[in-house]
Amino acid sequence: MLKRVLYRTGVLAFVFAVLLSVPQLVQAQSQDIDRHDPNLPIDIVADELEVRQDQNIAIFRGAVEVKQGTLTLMAETLTVYYKEHAGEGDAPIGRIDAAGDVHLSSPNESADGHWAIYDVERQIITLGGDVTLIQNDSVLTGNRLELDLASGVTRFAGTSENGEKGRVRGRFSVPE
Repeated sequence: MLKRVLYRTGVLAFVFAVLLSVPQLVQAQSQDIDRHDPNLPIDIVADELEVRQDQNIAIFRGAVEVKQGTLTLMAETLTVYYKEHAGEGDAPIGRIDAAGDVHLSSPNESADGHWAIYDVERQIITLGGDVTLIQNDSVLTGNRLELDLASGVTRFAGTSENGEKGRVRGRFSVPE
């Protein structure tokens, strides 16, 4: 009887420890994003560049790599939308769209998807299409990931853009 009570107490303690660690792990997932400075310069490297002056866009193609501080985005194609009338002190870039094997990384985490949109003005990065977010041994998957650089809030959705029902899934490593 005493052995059964101790066993149940140990199991409950373990379950309680796991439940307490989930919010800390999710918060830790966004710590790099919390510290990211979206006002840093944006550097872009690619195999090709096409500028469409009349449309205020630049299209980068081939092994595109974008760096802003410690944040790196890689894709096959990148379209940069320039603001037509950027005021003094305003960023000249309004939005960046990435497509084709998109990979977003910071020193402690990485995310992969089919496409990404970086709304520079609103300071929001959205990654979509079979998204996987990894930090150490913890993994989250879903269809859409939104990173709010201004507030540090991270949102993950299971449902895709075309309304297909999906689920967000997580596997969290539990510290010893």
